[in-house]
Amino acid sequence: MTQPPPLFRRQPDASPLIGAHRGAHGGERPENTAAAFRRAIELECDLVELDVRRTADGELLVFHDAAIGGRTVAAMTAAEARGAAARHGIDIPTLDEALGICAGRIVVDIEIKDTVAAAAAAATAARLLPPGSFLLSSFSLRALRIVRRMFPALPRGWIVGRAVPGGWRMLAGLATGPLAGLAGCPACLILDHRLAVAGSAGGRDAPALPWLAWTVNDPAEAGRLADLGAWVLITDVPDTLLAWRRERRGAGR
Repeated sequence: MTQPPPLFRRQPDASPLIGAHRGAHGGERPENTAAAFRRAIELECDLVELDVRRTADGELLVFHDAAIGGRTVAAMTAAEARGAAARHGIDIPTLDEALGICAGRIVVDIEIKDTVAAAAAAATAARLLPPGSFLLSSFSLRALRIVRRMFPALPRGWIVGRAVPGGWRMLAGLATGPLAGLAGCPACLILDHRLAVAGSAGGRDAPALPWLAWTVNDPAEAGRLADLGAWVLITDVPDTLLAWRRERRGAGR
């Protein structure tokens, strides 16, 4: 199997790492906020995932949705976007602010939501985060190729949903087959957990790259994916999956 990048250090018992999807959010901690990222660090998650978009005035904001209050983030200035979110009770951090919280404390998966943010997001991450503590990920192959061209040494993750033709079998040849160039030679795959097919992992149909699974909120599904060889489980309920992992270890699995 292809060796994982240094940021994915396998646990001694081979149990998967736990990633907080948009931070450890809930209640008074909206997703993709400073409070959610701090909580993920407090819980001792292995990884935190966040989303980045670029505003009309070139600022990078950590926000998932394309629009706020009927206007796209890309069409607003940073001040307008943050003001609109504040009216909904959300304090949007800049990418600089979010990475300042996470730097040296947790591995960061920076999902590039729009291609125009790719170059600046990669440059910001390289400036603020220690080497080997982050990756740039995207559904967009174009965004990954931009990152590769600018910063060839930075780990990249291709996010794959259920609509990919060929599914799990197609992904098996991604590291060395003709698709490797299309995906910008990613360091890992970030898969919709439903793509992982029972009985395939470890065999000739398994992905040739280390893979992360999203969004995994059920402990039973976490166990299935762990048995299939998932390196990281990205979840909306990191406290639940951290408890599941402790129990799994206690049972000697």
